Amino acid sequence: MEQNLRFVGAAPSQVFYRSQGLRGHTIDKIVYVLTALGGGALAWARKGFSLWDLASIPLVIASVWYVTHNEAQLLKRRGTGFKVM
Repeated sequence: MEQNLRFVGAAPSQVFYRSQGLRGHTIDKIVYVLTALGGGALAWARKGFSLWDLASIPLVIASVWYVTHNEAQLLKRRGTGFKVM
């Protein structure tokens, strides 16, 4: 637990580590998008194109927007900055 706190700045005055590259929530979103859209891509490769393969795209876009929007609102209320990808 203490190790994770060092990355976000909530740890007591000890050594802090700068994280590089993609971080937790961004990686979660990328994995979600790849798995959600990957199923449709695999179905398309297996049986050919169907309009049902596209049904997940609006749901994925709406889900990622909703999560990103809620994170931004939460961090704004806490008084910390937030950068969207």
